[in-house]
Amino acid sequence: MSLRLDRIRVKKAGPLDRDFELSPGDLNLIYGANESGKTYVVESLIRFLFKTSRGAPVEWDLRDLDVEGSVLVSGLDAEPLRFSKTEKKLEDYWEETSGLPLHLSRLLVVRAGETLLANPDRKNLPEDGVGRDILKDYLSGEGALDRIGARISKTIKNYKTKVEGARILGDDRGELKSMRACRTELENHRRLLEAVEDGYTSGKAGRLREKEGVLRKEVGSFRDAKRYQAKQLDVRRKELEDDERRIPTEQDLGRVAGEGEEWEKSREELAKKDQSLAELEESLRSPPMAKSVLITVLADILIGLVLVVAPTDVVGRIIGVVMIVVGIVSLLGYRSYLARNKELELSHLREDRDNCVDETNERTQGLQRTLDRWVEEGLSVGEWRNTLERFKEERMSLDREISLVDRELRKLGVPEAEYLDDTPKEEWDQEAYDELERRLKVVRDERGEAEDQLRALKNRAIQETGLEDDDWTLLITRLREMTEESTDEYQKWTADILAKIQLNKALDEYREEENKRIADGLERDELTEPLYALTGRYQNIRLEEERGLVLISDRDEEYPLSYLSTGAREQIFFALRTGFARVGTDGSPKFLILDDAFQHSDTQRREKLVEQALALVQDGWQLFYFTMDDHIRKLFRDAGKRLEKLDANYKFVEEALPGRSGEGA
Repeated sequence: MSLRLDRIRVKKAGPLDRDFELSPGDLNLIYGANESGKTYVVESLIRFLFKTSRGAPVEWDLRDLDVEGSVLVSGLDAEPLRFSKTEKKLEDYWEETSGLPLHLSRLLVVRAGETLLANPDRKNLPEDGVGRDILKDYLSGEGALDRIGARISKTIKNYKTKVEGARILGDDRGELKSMRACRTELENHRRLLEAVEDGYTSGKAGRLREKEGVLRKEVGSFRDAKRYQAKQLDVRRKELEDDERRIPTEQDLGRVAGEGEEWEKSREELAKKDQSLAELEESLRSPPMAKSVLITVLADILIGLVLVVAPTDVVGRIIGVVMIVVGIVSLLGYRSYLARNKELELSHLREDRDNCVDETNERTQGLQRTLDRWVEEGLSVGEWRNTLERFKEERMSLDREISLVDRELRKLGVPEAEYLDDTPKEEWDQEAYDELERRLKVVRDERGEAEDQLRALKNRAIQETGLEDDDWTLLITRLREMTEESTDEYQKWTADILAKIQLNKALDEYREEENKRIADGLERDELTEPLYALTGRYQNIRLEEERGLVLISDRDEEYPLSYLSTGAREQIFFALRTGFARVGTDGSPKFLILDDAFQHSDTQRREKLVEQALALVQDGWQLFYFTMDDHIRKLFRDAGKRLEKLDANYKFVEEALPGRSGEGA
């Protein structure tokens, strides 16, 4: 987990006459003369980022200052997190997610030249400035166990407390005394609770109350089922209404029924006209003559023939011939007259038929459009009556079903606001619900009678719990809480004592291998590589019981760390600090805050320290160096410029402090 400070803001106070704000880069040089606020800003960062209260992993020995501001940190979450003096600290995140040492902050911050890795405020500071505590924490994993072991009391360690069978044996002092007192209190609470439960919870009243509770739950389940049933009926009604809206209305059906009947009448009328037209055309081919006319004409011709062939005089024959001629002429003229009348009638009839055809086609098209709009599949116009009947039947069926749904909804009597969407455990059953309501009422009445007999027991419970409220639920709840609290307290003491006994035993066994684990850890590359790179001489480290850390040169010469000069030790401490930081963070880059950490080193060593700091930055670390030393300022300024030339992705930031005595004032 890589950590990076994205923005720093310290509000003006103390030596700062204006807010200190910084958008950090990779290498950050903060310069200020004495009393310009350098230490104030460093202590503000410590208060923002780390725990500083009593019991914190590191003893910071900070001044009592009322700092304000914040630091924006990325790498802990998807988005940068804000840290201030009142919010969560880095140790909280390390403890929750990463498993990093909680006192890693001791390596990430070096204040005012304190390059020692051991806490300078602790008693009996080790001669080598490192001490076994740091080595245990970062190389053997035993430091955390030592801190846990420190919490084991003398009662467990020195008085041979032990477990025998199901009992913990030991002197009546410390945790054992507290545990036994808790056990006595627990037994008293249990006896009272048993008496109450025998008379109330486990007695008749208790059984009736439990039965009432069960019935209430069952009634509640059925009420949920009723609400769910109402919701389902409401959904069904809306679905039916949607289906009904997709069906033509009664008015539309009546209108189309009229159109269909008019269409059929038009078709019948057209058929009649077609028949009349056919008959008239047939009569034109052999036009009929009126029977009376035909008889008259034929009588005249017959009489004429009789007169002609009869033995009469000439006049008679002439008259007969005339009658024959007149009859023939009359017959021919009448047929011509009839033909002309038929032609005229045929013309009128054809015109009427054409009009009827147009009207029928128009009605057919209108009816077909309506059917096409109502029915997805194609229907012929001739099926209009069946289609209307089907729609009427569907509408009647939907109306009946909607009426049934409305009747069921009214019977349920559930307001729409109380409809339930989630499927309940039970299915709605009106008879079962009514039966449960009846049984609930009976049980409730019986329970009321039984509770009248518990007054005396209630008074005792009130006296014991100290409650003024005489509600049974509160009294029993409080008695159970008191019993549970006593049980928890007794279990806590018992578990704590048992755990400490086992832990003390495990720690004794684990410590036997401590030296080997530390020796193996001192050979890790994370420690030896920066040591040799910074000193150019020491390439190995060994831990001895009497001399502490011993440095081994490239010529196999041994030098106890405690014997070296201040400047040399400052180099070594910085190398070890960066090495332990890499070990503790599992190689993931973090930030490093240095408050004039190199001020006691000579010129040559300062240059190497700055170069090692630059190597950290090139490895991905973010470095902050606070200084009032002009030489160190120049070294870091030159290093920062070289850094930016080496790689344009690196960013060097130099900032002057805005203190009343600083450059930025």
